[in-house]
Amino acid sequence: MKNQSKLESQLIDITAELPDLIGKLQPQAVDLEKVILGAIMLDKTALAAVKTVFQKSEVFYLREHQMIFKAAIRLDKKNTPVDMLLLHEQLKRDGNIEKIGSVQYLIELTNMVSSGANVIYHSRIVYQMHMRRAALKTAKQLIAMAHDDKRDIFNAYNYAYRTLRQVDPSGILQISKVNQSIIKGSKQDQQKRMVGTLLREGDLAIFFGDEGTGKSVFSYQIGDAISKGKDLIDIDGLRNQSDAKDTIMFDFEMVERQLFDRYSAEGNPYSFSDKFYRVSMDSSWTDMDNMANKIIDHIEAIIKTKEPGLAIIDNLTWICDETTDNTIATKVMKKLLALIKQIKGLTILVVAHTPKRDRSQPLESRHLAGAKSLSNYASALFGISKSMKDSNVRYIKQLKCRGDEEIFTEENVLEFTIIKERSQLVMDYVGTAFEKEHLQYEDMEDKDQQINDLILELGDKNYSTRKISEEIKYQFGHKMVHTTVGRKYKKLKSREI
Repeated sequence: MKNQSKLESQLIDITAELPDLIGKLQPQAVDLEKVILGAIMLDKTALAAVKTVFQKSEVFYLREHQMIFKAAIRLDKKNTPVDMLLLHEQLKRDGNIEKIGSVQYLIELTNMVSSGANVIYHSRIVYQMHMRRAALKTAKQLIAMAHDDKRDIFNAYNYAYRTLRQVDPSGILQISKVNQSIIKGSKQDQQKRMVGTLLREGDLAIFFGDEGTGKSVFSYQIGDAISKGKDLIDIDGLRNQSDAKDTIMFDFEMVERQLFDRYSAEGNPYSFSDKFYRVSMDSSWTDMDNMANKIIDHIEAIIKTKEPGLAIIDNLTWICDETTDNTIATKVMKKLLALIKQIKGLTILVVAHTPKRDRSQPLESRHLAGAKSLSNYASALFGISKSMKDSNVRYIKQLKCRGDEEIFTEENVLEFTIIKERSQLVMDYVGTAFEKEHLQYEDMEDKDQQINDLILELGDKNYSTRKISEEIKYQFGHKMVHTTVGRKYKKLKSREI
């Protein structure tokens, strides 16, 4: 104790239960480590099995075992079989053979095992010991950071969150017989409809449309109905079969005053359910670096903490502002899909944007920003568009419904008007119609101008002509070869000069 600082002494007093702080042996399973390494040398399939659980040598407790596993991984990367003799040669090349006790130690390892039959089970235990040691190390560092008055405590929490957020390797891929999967599926609850076939329990759904079409109005209307366990609209195909659910609206667009104006009359606010929550941006937040990843991390944390029945994210485009580059948006969708698998009963509705669209064309999945990849992750997809009938009329079209009926297609789209109903702004159901009744007549001059605007916008962002050609096809349904795109871009830029 004489050479320890005052802070270190305090840490030991406070955390006497932490083994790594008071000299106790850290969590480890050395005998199983030996069995794993022995199996790798005897069974040609063993290393592949271990790699499904972990691939880093640091997982092993003993440094000698780390060296052996690292040598095995190097052989595997060179497509070289891993046996005792070849492993011995690799350890010699690495300069580590003497450090492990020469070839005799490798022989001892192989003598400990007869086959690699249980190597995955053993690997999971060894990995768990590694995670326990990592948790103890993080706990020690977190305590030291918490005692440091000069350190921002929120940075300490963020450090702990990032460090401890490990993936359970046993949950990445699982293999089973098809018959077993069918039996398992028969025991699971059947998906209940929440907004008819538009949105069902367990869905990762996307709702998209142009700016100003009423996406937020309809989203709040859905949240209101689900949180109260009521039908959104009392017609076949839109009824709610589920009970009232905790619902979280991640609202990145409206401020509180706008919300009050939409949901009040003569100063009296509309009464939402106590099960309906709203999450918005903290106005004091100023750290804009890597903002999209930080926001989705916070969304993930809130959903895991509250475990709602429905989470509505309004909207994806606000989080991932670079709509034509969907790398971040794809990452967000993968995270949301993982959350649905982790949290029983969770449904997620993602509100998204439609880039400039020719409204003489039927609404299609390709009009979704980042459609080529985003719609693949969704089990339900529906869109909203303005109607040529009236500036206040909207129609909603169903574009995807995995495992259920697609009812509201081009021959039966839902028709609404936006009205203030007492103290609530709502999409008021009118009926159904053919989509063609809502489409504008094609204005070729306007379409050409929109395409030219897109060529300039993406060209200025250094997108390739082939990429721009693809975007024109997806957004406008118009084929334009990349060489034509290049000529048009040069011509349009020369006009600007």
